[in-house]
Amino acid sequence: VLDTFRRFDEKGDGWIDRHHLVLTFMKLDPNAWDLSRVNALLDGAGMCRTERIQYSKLIEWLAQPIPAKQRPEAERRRFLDDEWAPFETELRQELEAVRSRHASSFSAQEVMPSHVVLAGLVSRCLSLTQRWHGRGNVSAVYEAVMEAAEFDGLSPYRFRDIPQQRSPDGYTRVLDAQARRRLY
Repeated sequence: VLDTFRRFDEKGDGWIDRHHLVLTFMKLDPNAWDLSRVNALLDGAGMCRTERIQYSKLIEWLAQPIPAKQRPEAERRRFLDDEWAPFETELRQELEAVRSRHASSFSAQEVMPSHVVLAGLVSRCLSLTQRWHGRGNVSAVYEAVMEAAEFDGLSPYRFRDIPQQRSPDGYTRVLDAQARRRLY
């Protein structure tokens, strides 16, 4: 595939214009590709607004696995049950450990999970959300840390008291920055 793109790379700079991209796909499979299908592909890759395409990035995007949330229901359920649910359980256990250390009068520095534990949770969360959404996100760990911070004696507010809204897919949380600023 890369060699086919290179043949249409007139400048040899790794870029191809949209017209030549359509020709390239039509050469690869003339029955499957036309301008509207190439535009739909570029839209999915986040490249719909550009006239020149860096084809190595397009090939890299094409080679990515399909995110778990776009797979059949049985695969989605298996991922959520076998991988995401145990991770959520681990987060809840860490929060319970924070509450327990707080109740036992540990110092503020000892209440929170260690940096090693947090780094492990972040790494695992990035990996799981990359596989689920197609891009990594640490929001689940962020929420757990924000909740845990309520017990370290340093937080001026409770995370759950800040007005917030989720995106329709639950992937992004938007916090009311004005309300947050008033608390500092």
